[in-house]
Amino acid sequence: MLFRSKTIRELRSYFPEVAIVAMSGNADTGTFLSVTRKLGTVGILQKPFLPDELLAVVEKALRGQSQAR
Repeated sequence: MLFRSKTIRELRSYFPEVAIVAMSGNADTGTFLSVTRKLGTVGILQKPFLPDELLAVVEKALRGQSQAR
């Protein structure tokens, strides 16, 4: 969990305008989802995800909507 949130923080510091989509293979995404929302990610995908779920998150990213909004 720490590594993933550190990676998101670093990406956000270098590229604040870039939409970030988090992915997790862990069945328990509750804590991860909470942290990613605070870091301004566009969404989270839990693996394995469906093509429609990916498309929805990409569309959201293109519209510039973060989870925190």
